[in-house]
Amino acid sequence: MVSQDYNDYFLCGVDEYEAGNLSAALENLNQAIKLEPGFDASYLYRGNVYSALGNKQAALSDYNQAIKLAPDDASNYFNRGIIYKILGDKQAALSDYNQAIKLDPDKATAYRYRGNIYSILGDKQAALSDYNQAIKLAPEDATNYFNRGIFYSKLGNKQAALSDYNQAIKLAPDKVDAYILRGGVYGDLGDKQSQLSNYNQVIKLKPDEADSYVCRGSFYKDLGNKSAALSDFEKAKNLYLSQGDTKMYNNLVEEINKIKKELKKGGIFGLFK
Repeated sequence: MVSQDYNDYFLCGVDEYEAGNLSAALENLNQAIKLEPGFDASYLYRGNVYSALGNKQAALSDYNQAIKLAPDDASNYFNRGIIYKILGDKQAALSDYNQAIKLDPDKATAYRYRGNIYSILGDKQAALSDYNQAIKLAPEDATNYFNRGIFYSKLGNKQAALSDYNQAIKLAPDKVDAYILRGGVYGDLGDKQSQLSNYNQVIKLKPDEADSYVCRGSFYKDLGNKSAALSDFEKAKNLYLSQGDTKMYNNLVEEINKIKKELKKGGIFGLFK
């Protein structure tokens, strides 16, 4: 019989993890495992915490233990597959996703993640099959359409990619990455107005995100609108500085200075070069 103390620490650890309080989650899960070392769920969640903290080897160790304790639980293999993917071991990740799907054939996320692996490995037909299956199992999950859209983009099928990004945005109107990639597809199709509209939406959704301004600024730069590009890059630079990202800050300072020199050299006509 599981002790009440174990339940308290475990459930508190899960709650803290889901709230993003990783240190508190780790502390509670450590205590839960100390009290009851025979439950796979504790190792699974602690593995998730270690993964979020960037401690990949500790995460892998916990997932291994979870699988040892519960070899028939699809979630244990699925999460270990994610770590193997992060570690660059694509074949091990594929093996774990296969096992997760074998144990739980209705696990839509496992098909999506396996589709990503197949895409990386160059097996286009298997990748598309998995993306389609993920959508069939979870048609209301925007991420399934988003990932298939990326796949279609890589294949050069812009219209199919656009359709999937549209559906992802319909299901998740706040999905910033979908607007960014949809904007790129519109750009490839020559629809600059729709491209700009998508980048404007990115900034509307993430006005304090430096990358949002870099995205639109790069669009303006490619369009030849140097003054607009300069304005966006300045905003991004200040945001990077406030966030302590010195690398991106310095990169933008260099880019801004370059644009300023071009504007000074070209006078008013430099705005359109």
